[in-house]
Formats: sequence, C-alpha cells, structure tokens
Amino acid sequence: MALILEWAFLKVIQATSDIFGESFLIYHRARSDFVAVIDAQSAKLLKTIDINSPGRIAAGNGALYIFSERTRLLRLDPETGKTTPFLDDLKDCSVHTADGLGNVYVAKQGKDKQILKYSPEGKLLLKIGKQGGRVRRGHWNPAGMNSVWGMAVDARGRIWAAETDIVPKRFSVWNTTTGAFVKEYLGPPAPGR
Repeated sequence: MALILEWAFLKVIQATSDIFGESFLIYHRARSDFVAVIDAQSAKLLKTIDINSPGRIAAGNGALYIFSERTRLLRLDPETGKTTPFLDDLKDCSVHTADGLGNVYVAKQGKDKQILKYSPEGKLLLKIGKQGGRVRRGHWNPAGMNSVWGMAVDARGRIWAAETDIVPKRFSVWNTTTGAFVKEYLGPPAPGR
C-alpha cells in the first residue's frame, strides 16, 4: 500500500500498491519548492522532486496529480520524478481528486461553486452542481454547493463533497456520469448537539 502524505493538511491519501509498486510517502509543504519521496518502511529519503509551491495531491488510475502555485495541476510520476502539465489557469480552485478511470475532479470556488470533471487527457467533461452554488439565506437548494474543501470518489463511482461551512455541516453525493445530485448528509448546527 502506497501512502501520500499532504503536510499542509496532515492528511493521508491511500493508493494501491499495484499502481505504484513499492510503498512510499510523498511529503511536501506549501511554501517549499519540492516534494520528498520517502520509503514508507524505512523512512529513508529516496529523492526530492522540484515543484513550485506544491499543494494538494490526489492519486488515480496510475497517476498522481498535484497542485502547483495554486493555479496549475500537474501529473506527477513518483518513480521518475517527471511532471507534466495537466490543467492551467485554475483560478479559485480548492481541492481535487481522481477516480479509478483516470478522470480528475476539481472543486471550483468563487462565483461558480461547482465540481468540474476532466478526462484523463484534461478535457472538461461535466460540471457538477448548480452554477453559483447555494445561497446562505433563503430557499434551500440541495443542487448547490458552497465551499467544497474535501472530495472523494467511492467504489460506486459517486463523488462525495465535504463543505467547510460552519452551519450546516454538509456532505453531498453526486452522480459522476450525469452530474445529478444523489443525497446529502447534514450535521448538527453546533458542536456537541
């Protein structure tokens, strides 16, 4: 089992060993200009890879994707250290993930507040959620999202989005083929209630 460690958020993302072979960790800090590949068993530094202002990392279908300079998404081969541009001009994007087919999902903030689905070649396939998101006050529309800061694609191919709003605490589930809203889970209005 390979592990990729995101230092900025102290979060571990798992990737299967059949994709990457050996177990390793990838360590980075947002204010550095490199990522470090570390052997997961011995904690020995294997190599460093130059990447300008590295950000969040996601694994999918034999590839790693990493934000660079908060506006670019790179495809990273941890074996060779080679990076290739995947998406540019990602203004107002907060987080990304990938599925087992190699599709990449990017959460767009700002005025759009949607999840964008890209093919393994970087072609925009689908916009998920209502453009403009949902309003903080007024009629509740579950088809809108606000402040998505975590995402994952489950074994059934649905994307789960975690929003950072204080109220309501919300996870929403979406169909990755049609973009349709599937279900939402709302948490308590205040901690401990």
